[in-house]
Amino acid sequence: MFVLQTSDSELKAAEFNTERSDNGPGEPGTVGVDVHVLPADLEGMAPGPFLASILSVVDPGKLTGRDVVRYVQAQARLVSHYQASYYTGIVELAHATEADTTERDHVPNEYASDELGAALAKTRRAAEADVDLAFDLKYRLPKVWQALAEGRIDLAKARVFSQELATLKPELIPDVVETLIDTAADLTTGQLRTRLKRAVLEADLTAAQAHYAAGLEDRKLVVYPNPDHTANVGLVSVDPFQAVAATNHVHHIALKLKRLPGETRTIDQLKADVALDLLQGNTSDIPDGVTIQPNEIVVRSTCDSPTGHITGYGPVLTSSTPADAPSAEKDDGVANCHQTYSRRPTRAQIQHIRAQYPTCIHPGCRMPSNRCDIDHRQPWHQGGKTSCRNLAPLCRHHHLCKHQGGWQLHRNPDDSHTWTSPLGHTYTTRAPP
Repeated sequence: MFVLQTSDSELKAAEFNTERSDNGPGEPGTVGVDVHVLPADLEGMAPGPFLASILSVVDPGKLTGRDVVRYVQAQARLVSHYQASYYTGIVELAHATEADTTERDHVPNEYASDELGAALAKTRRAAEADVDLAFDLKYRLPKVWQALAEGRIDLAKARVFSQELATLKPELIPDVVETLIDTAADLTTGQLRTRLKRAVLEADLTAAQAHYAAGLEDRKLVVYPNPDHTANVGLVSVDPFQAVAATNHVHHIALKLKRLPGETRTIDQLKADVALDLLQGNTSDIPDGVTIQPNEIVVRSTCDSPTGHITGYGPVLTSSTPADAPSAEKDDGVANCHQTYSRRPTRAQIQHIRAQYPTCIHPGCRMPSNRCDIDHRQPWHQGGKTSCRNLAPLCRHHHLCKHQGGWQLHRNPDDSHTWTSPLGHTYTTRAPP
């Protein structure tokens, strides 16, 4: 066994042991193979040369499954740290004046991206994008840069901050960043983008309404080719409620078709075919009795909030909410939390679960709960009850992940959920605020 021992300032000696079993030589983790053990305080080590020196002598092929996850997490912190240094270097490059001096001009060189592109064999557009992001992190979003340098967020999340805060007034940016920078580490880029959109809406409602009105003026239908000779068709800058209603309608028809005998197309293929048929006025293949389902548009909001949240879409201005759009408040968890002795939950239970958890409860999943399975946390065949305390929405993939992939699920007293992976790590998810 190869054990790394560390102090605050240096990498100390290592000791080697060999663990053997009767399985024969050559099998990792059994005979004649060193097992590397990571330091217990690895998660608390700041990214930089010291952490890099530790990881440089580790062979991930000789780590246990649990430590492989810790190794990847530590490497990700290092990557973020050095990416922050990369963008700091770009800022210095843009302010540098001459080849043989450390002098800097307070006005950046407008041709800095050409130097960067030539030095790194980047296209002009890619180099300009890197320069723009570097200046954004340095001067407009310093706390985001700091979080990147400390390995608390990755570059993709730093870009989300940059993109979503692009239209916000400079004096409002620090407060928005402050509210989300500490929780960003536990969010996917999709979850972070959604929360930033809502924060931007609430930070400057007047500007948000003006941007919405201006955006609608640019609405259009576009078509463009792909390299594989297929084509993309899209509606751009349309009203979100109409967009969700349209996609729900297409999804509803596709589900009807999927249930027909002999249907072999995937649900995505069906939705694409249905959308094209509707755009061309061809309704011959659409099952009878299918109409738009406005009740599928669920808007979560409170009376005093200028924003709402469309399940499966994201934040919207409540001022643009249609008068007939249904809403769902998070209830007190009592009225519909009865138990049924049937394996299948009642309609009231399903509505309660979907109102309480708008998405799949697996870490990072944003599949709307109205497109999820209602899963028994403790399986029905193992004595699990059909009660709201034992039900939760899981998308089909994560439903299989739980029952076939070795993941375990536990509901906590505060209604959060803790997942334990097959490699022994735990991840906690909570319903969005």
